[in-house]
Amino acid sequence: MPPKRAASSASKAKTETASKATADKVKKTASTSASAKPQASRKRKAADSVEETTTSGAAPAAPARVTKKQKEALAVINHAPTQRLDVYVFGTNCYGELGLGDATKKSEIPGPVLNPKLPAESVGVVQLAIGGVHSAALTHDNKILTWGVNDEGTLGRDTKEERKVEENGDGVNGDDAKEESDSDSDDDEVDLNMKEATPTAVDSALFPEGTVFTQITATDSATFALTQEGRVYGWGTFRGSNGVIGFSPETKIQRQPVLVPGLEKVTHLASGAQHVLALTAKGAVLTWGCEEQNQLGRRISGRLHGKLESLIPGQCALPSDVVSIGTGSYHSFAVRKNGRVHAWGSNNFGQTAVPMSAGESDAVVLYPTEVKSFRKHGKIISICGGKDHSVAVTEDGKCLSWGRVDNKALGIPLADMPSDELVHDEHGRPRILTVPTPLTDIKEEVVFATASSDHSFAITKDGQAYSWGFNVQRQAGHRDVDEVERPTLLQNKHVNGKKLVAAAGGGQFTASKSLASILLGPRTILTSQPVIRSMQVERFAGGYPVLGPEYYKVEGIPNPGLPKAPHIGGRAPPLYLIFRSAGPGKHSLGRDRQKSNEVVGTSCNENGGKFPLISPVLDEARKNYGENWVNVFAGSRSGCPVQPVDH
Repeated sequence: MPPKRAASSASKAKTETASKATADKVKKTASTSASAKPQASRKRKAADSVEETTTSGAAPAAPARVTKKQKEALAVINHAPTQRLDVYVFGTNCYGELGLGDATKKSEIPGPVLNPKLPAESVGVVQLAIGGVHSAALTHDNKILTWGVNDEGTLGRDTKEERKVEENGDGVNGDDAKEESDSDSDDDEVDLNMKEATPTAVDSALFPEGTVFTQITATDSATFALTQEGRVYGWGTFRGSNGVIGFSPETKIQRQPVLVPGLEKVTHLASGAQHVLALTAKGAVLTWGCEEQNQLGRRISGRLHGKLESLIPGQCALPSDVVSIGTGSYHSFAVRKNGRVHAWGSNNFGQTAVPMSAGESDAVVLYPTEVKSFRKHGKIISICGGKDHSVAVTEDGKCLSWGRVDNKALGIPLADMPSDELVHDEHGRPRILTVPTPLTDIKEEVVFATASSDHSFAITKDGQAYSWGFNVQRQAGHRDVDEVERPTLLQNKHVNGKKLVAAAGGGQFTASKSLASILLGPRTILTSQPVIRSMQVERFAGGYPVLGPEYYKVEGIPNPGLPKAPHIGGRAPPLYLIFRSAGPGKHSLGRDRQKSNEVVGTSCNENGGKFPLISPVLDEARKNYGENWVNVFAGSRSGCPVQPVDH
């Protein structure tokens, strides 16, 4: 078991988190300082978390005698998708996030390659869910496969074996894979836990015989599965600003699947960074998880009969006529039968589109509130959010976006935004677009749109995919540009000619879908079936403070006033960022498991010091990209070997 790391201290009792990632990305102002969010799940437990309680997770056996009421409750109301998918992957693989197993020992796959562990003919993935740094797949034969970092039981299975990849692994199997891996040096090889890196089925014996799954979804630190009868199973935990909250009132960390009580006849699940919404056949919406940003949309008294009330599914304050639901990282949406849209949760950048309090520090919408600005746009087909922005699709094929302006996540140039609907900070800079606004650069009819943390995707009726927003890690899918201001057609040899139908974004890769193909990338996935969009997380993990897009520079950047950085190391995915500390103390960049002889760089002995880039990394970067390269990438916080990425 790796050593525990100390959690970052929180100066606010509830809404400010250990990571303070939002506050790091944007300088706080009186009008628009960002509220902090719960940290993403990592391979270390917070020091202040209580002692873990792990249950066996075995679901109760079916009753021997089934009553008429029980028969009615077990009626089939949901159906699983059937289209089998190929899976293409690229991006960071330091911890097996791509699900390639022993097919490669590379820490990075710079371009799309077919995942040999998920062939359509035999495995047959039909639906995918993406969490912070883990994923889950539902197969045609009713298996749930999981892979990635197994923080706090997120994979639902034991992964305590095998650490090293095969010595002769030169790259992923297949011609495309060899082409990609041959372009890399051998310096970026990593040791992987094969039980985490390989897509593996959750033990079916943990579910009652005959259980059929129809949907899966994932938060940053948990996974949930919906059955054909409308029941929900889950495993993992929920986290808040002070670490682990728990999976249920009785269990801190649930490492094997267990039936979530209080949920019947559920037809759809949607999940945020640390909360879940469930829509029932009767049109009710139940919520549970972390409630620090009021993302649950219901009154939480703290404890109910001595139990943590937020961990018990409860109906939020909405009429029972909801037809669809959606989530952002820390906010939520519901569309009612009459077409009215309601939103609640975090609103510091106006991401709910509820005008009151938008832009205020730690602003939240307490309860489901109608967003009246949607009325002029007609019926809303789908709606979801990223961290600070949101997107929606209308019945007549328009894509709408709103929220934070200065990170290009809206896909609307500032000059094209309605000036009277902008909120400015104290320096007169536009920061928030308060109303849903059409993207005029997409001329074709839009049938699908999704928002990731700071970038977005839209799919047109003819199967073309457009993306825009933050792109330093190429998560928007475009080369040679760090920010994509306008919706831009997604093109490369792997997607050209394919009809894309949906997209999804996770912690550090984005996803889009095409017929018979999924593309996992620096969180990008392409599939032919709806990928369940799950949690848009920050570009951080486990409370490590990092700088936002405006600070992606190695030299000459202002001190952003970060809190004192915690120990940097342990199990965190590599992020090409520069770290700074506003407090004294030694901070190190080290390899996985943080062994003392594997530390690759130290710094921050003085207030405001910055982490240096490892010299070989800078040398390689300058050789391949010139001096300007250092203004784009800045090292790996986990100590995984850094290799310039070109994809």
